[in-house]
Amino acid sequence: MKIPNKYLKNCIYRQRRLFAWTFLLMLINFNPGIAQDDLVLQNMEISGTETFEAKNSITAGPNFVITGSGWVTFKAGNFITLKPGVAIVSGGQFFAITGKINAIPEQQTAIPKRFELKQNFPNPFNPFTTINYELPRAGKIQLVIYNALGQVVKTLLNNEQNAGYHSIRFDMVGLASGVYIYTLFHNGLKVKSRKMILLQ
Repeated sequence: MKIPNKYLKNCIYRQRRLFAWTFLLMLINFNPGIAQDDLVLQNMEISGTETFEAKNSITAGPNFVITGSGWVTFKAGNFITLKPGVAIVSGGQFFAITGKINAIPEQQTAIPKRFELKQNFPNPFNPFTTINYELPRAGKIQLVIYNALGQVVKTLLNNEQNAGYHSIRFDMVGLASGVYIYTLFHNGLKVKSRKMILLQ
């Protein structure tokens, strides 16, 4: 099936009703050259160089495959979400350009039973690191970084989020080496704090 759209030209669609219907919805809603607020990509196989852009969020999956010759870039203003069924074949390249990335592993599609703030990784780090956290309920989430004196040096999150498993990757460029504390808040209440070490 040939698709008259530069963003979808290398996609391969299985000939099933469900997949064909998904294709029609994407073709109608996607306007090349104009970034949408939210972009959903599913039932696609990318084998060339493609860039997908959205003002707010990009959601990939299920059944989103980047082949060994694929080179895909996501550019989103706020969030990138990778659902179960996203696959990158050996040799394929994937780049995400945004401050906030939600990755949903296969075994973690259920709602968490309790709040959890994981240890950042890598740790020590320079300058990038990732923090995973779990929310059993939706609410206003804040993720704040403090220095050893208890002063706020960075606010990573300050918005409403749904229940689920979340992840954020960030950098500490411009800050001195040392021990920092990161704290998760839910609706203004402290959930948990952990230490991390920045080595410049």
